[in-house]
Amino acid sequence: MHPALRLSVLDALPYTLKRTALAAARGSEEDLCEIHQRLIADTQFNDDGEKFRLFLPIFYANLDRAKIPIGDGRDDPSIFTAGPVHSAMISLHHICTMTLFIPLPSDIFSDLWPKLWKWVEFLDAYRFTDDKTGPDGIAFVKFVSMFLPDKIARGILTSTPGVRCMIAKSWMLLFKTSSSSPVVGYGFDALTMILHSPAVVASRADAEEFIEGAGGGLEDLASLVVGYVDRIAQENFGLDGEIFNFIHNVETALGPQASNGMMLGPLYTALGAADIVRSLIQMIDSLMRKNASAYATHIPPLIAKAVHFLLMLFVTSGPHLIPDALRAGLLYVVISCSRVNQCTRDLTTLVEEVLTSSLVSYATLSVLEDSLGTVQEISKSPKFLSSTVFKHWKTFIELSDERLAFLREFNEGEQKRRKVCDNVQCGKIGDRSLFKRCSSCKSYYYCSPKCQKTDWLAGEHRNFCQSYPSFRLSELQPIPVRERTFMRALLNHEYRKIAIDMYTNQVAFMAQSPSSPFFTLFQFDRGRVQIEVQPLTISRLRVLWSDRADQRLGGLRNDLLRAARSAHRVDVHVLAMTEGLKERFFLVPLRLQTSFVYDTLARISKQPGVHKMQFEDLAQTISRELGVDDEQHLGIH
Repeated sequence: MHPALRLSVLDALPYTLKRTALAAARGSEEDLCEIHQRLIADTQFNDDGEKFRLFLPIFYANLDRAKIPIGDGRDDPSIFTAGPVHSAMISLHHICTMTLFIPLPSDIFSDLWPKLWKWVEFLDAYRFTDDKTGPDGIAFVKFVSMFLPDKIARGILTSTPGVRCMIAKSWMLLFKTSSSSPVVGYGFDALTMILHSPAVVASRADAEEFIEGAGGGLEDLASLVVGYVDRIAQENFGLDGEIFNFIHNVETALGPQASNGMMLGPLYTALGAADIVRSLIQMIDSLMRKNASAYATHIPPLIAKAVHFLLMLFVTSGPHLIPDALRAGLLYVVISCSRVNQCTRDLTTLVEEVLTSSLVSYATLSVLEDSLGTVQEISKSPKFLSSTVFKHWKTFIELSDERLAFLREFNEGEQKRRKVCDNVQCGKIGDRSLFKRCSSCKSYYYCSPKCQKTDWLAGEHRNFCQSYPSFRLSELQPIPVRERTFMRALLNHEYRKIAIDMYTNQVAFMAQSPSSPFFTLFQFDRGRVQIEVQPLTISRLRVLWSDRADQRLGGLRNDLLRAARSAHRVDVHVLAMTEGLKERFFLVPLRLQTSFVYDTLARISKQPGVHKMQFEDLAQTISRELGVDDEQHLGIH
């Protein structure tokens, strides 16, 4: 037995107290309660750690494992108010509370832990009927954290079945404790130390034990992590980013990641669903504002790790997270962290790729203007203007201004949208009030009953009377109707701006492959749209729509058949956008009233020497021949 646990230690107590202490150590509940009240009332013992530690043998002696109730004895509620269980509860309280204020020798653990843990397990079995009967969460994590650095103690701790479950339960109890309690800080500091240790989560069984203690599901563990992040800014702990070590350890322990090829593992996915993006942004925002002078030249590892974690979530999950992130203060986070010139690689990627590629989204643009207004002043700060990230920010702002201007135009002109008759042999274009929608699929529009009947009998509508999103969008995250409408309008807007460049690329393709059908790819992946003309084949569609089985390409074949039957009044366009780690494609046919554009381009492509012409010269020739400024030669999507 460790010397600090021997009853001889009590000899150092005053004589009058020694008699009571010895009686308490030998099982007198009355004397133990007297010691308990004395320690609570007399501050000299709490203020003097050495004196407080003299009582340790009393509490150790009252953790007699032989007195743990078994059988029917467990069901008597009176055991918690009197007798050996009550004595053990008092002893556990003081042993764990002792660790909040004074260090205990590390070599005491091997003697202390076996008895303490058995009582903790027993009392925890009653936690859910009465929280007061369970172990003190703050004191328990403090006790564990005190001995975790010692190799021998750590080995005993981490090999104890159920200890991780108890840590997770104590984690939950921490959140139920008022933040005004002076010991909450001790609890979170202790929890932070525990989460930092790789030994705490070293296997799948370890991770599953944490999940069980959190409530049984990954969403429960994710909720604990998000709650921890929410408290960081309030309590000012965990600035080394230990919570991210814990997340990584759990993900690694859970094994191979999802079979869909995405980087996000199960805990990352659960954290995204638990709104950790908002929590991380608000945490960084709060820390950067409260510590502006302290973080003027250097930010703690926690913030750098949080920025990287945010980037990973955005890159793997796609742009649907961006609107809420902007509302939470993402732009302030980017600028405030950029001024310090740390984690510049992650911040550059965030601005250049994530934010810029999201400017195709109606939801993102709808909140962007207000978000930009909140950072108007800080974005002019000299430190930001001279930062590495600023040049990428400037490009992002320029494109944002253009897209926001178009958004206003889109919203103002919503009731004035034009439609085209979906009988491709007609192709009439006009105000949408002139057209009637198919009552079944609600996707095809016709200028007259005659055109609707013609398309049903002679066209493809009979075979594909279904909502166009079911086959024109590659399947990742669902896209709402408003988003699809906006993307079509944006595609049409960009097409009109770069029509001559597009036609020039099409002529170059036609000159090289005279008999091959083609489609035009509009890439909105990064920044301003880029165009590329590609051969229109089913094999190529299988590459773009790789998430679809062959039989589900039927809807796309329908578009190809309609284009072929249109006598060149349908031009196949495909919008490419970023969706997490992948590209997503949206097939949007361009409808024209006549075949004049195609006929003109085909004629130019057959002229001698056209394949040798410079791009600018060919563009001028096309512009001159088409007279593109004439609205009748421009189509709509």
